[in-house]
Amino acid sequence: MKKIVSLLASACFIFGSSVAMAGQDEPVVYPEQQALDDYVFGRPLQLDLSQIKQPELVAKPSIRSGNTTLAPAAPLSQVRVFAVGSSNSSWEYPAVGAQSTAHDHGGAFMAVVVLEMGYGGNAIGRMNGGVLPASALYRRDTLCFVNGNAAVPCPAGNTVAGFLNYWNVSGNQNGFFQHSNTSLNSPWNTLSTQINIQ
Repeated sequence: MKKIVSLLASACFIFGSSVAMAGQDEPVVYPEQQALDDYVFGRPLQLDLSQIKQPELVAKPSIRSGNTTLAPAAPLSQVRVFAVGSSNSSWEYPAVGAQSTAHDHGGAFMAVVVLEMGYGGNAIGRMNGGVLPASALYRRDTLCFVNGNAAVPCPAGNTVAGFLNYWNVSGNQNGFFQHSNTSLNSPWNTLSTQINIQ
């Protein structure tokens, strides 16, 4: 019982913590987050990246920021729900374009992971029509392709191609999730994705 109370207290601290910033080689993973991942999903947070395919990329000049290479801010080319996880169902990977999850989610904790290809600067999440607070975006990992395979976080010396955004939507047993973002560069397009969580 003490362990569960400790984990729940840790969870409260986690979701108020800062989001890992884009461009870092390693995401900020707090010990409390590790404990939450172990509790909710039975193991450390590790998504199946094999479902992310490398897009056709046009070679562009790049710049170096720390140990990670950042391409010129390419506009967003894809935004989609990559995974939905909950204490009732672990991770589910909806098919591209899926309108609804296949699993029955809910429980004490629930999270949605959104894949963005390109660079956006104003991620907004909504659950059942209500805008989620900025703190609900509790993690943001860089993504790149190494030998044709997706790598998260992006290893040093590689070019960041996109990001995985982790939204905390705990407190909902189901509902309608939406995510939108606007490109940092021309044409400043806004892309969005949505899914009905059962």
